[in-house]
Amino acid sequence: LHSFPTRRSSDLSANDVATSYDRVGDAYYQYFRTRPSEVVERYESLFIDRNPTGATVLELGCGNGLPMTAKLIDKFEVTAVDVSQKQIARARKNAPGAR
Repeated sequence: LHSFPTRRSSDLSANDVATSYDRVGDAYYQYFRTRPSEVVERYESLFIDRNPTGATVLELGCGNGLPMTAKLIDKFEVTAVDVSQKQIARARKNAPGAR
């Protein structure tokens, strides 16, 4: 076993977090696209079904815009944000109706 230095989450800067998401974003999406979570899909559907068409939605941590942002723009006025500029660039392509 090896001991690695650890950092508390409070020690991470927004840049550290963004850099991490920039590195793993594509792999993360590929993993979850091929192994969709029934729980996540259920909560997505609950949110979409229980809110009125045209409602304003703020999505925090939108990542690459898939799958949630892309689903939301069909029914809502969506503002999507993420700490990673690379993920935002991907989200603009994947969910062009979001702001």
